Amino acid sequence: GMSSVGPTVFALTRKPMVYERILKYLHDQGISNSRIIETEVDNTGARIMENNEERNYRDEGWLQG
Repeated sequence: GMSSVGPTVFALTRKPMVYERILKYLHDQGISNSRIIETEVDNTGARIMENNEERNYRDEGWLQG
């Protein structure tokens, strides 16, 4: 059978205060930490934190454009 991972919420910010407000909102909605994926993107690639483990991406197609 098929499984569903939705819905997805996406937020992009540079401001720490906005980041904290987003996390508070998600927690207030009952979203567990294991369902929240944090992604930092800069001009050299992306660092993704998932379940307190960091993964680095540099040349993947989804980072282009």
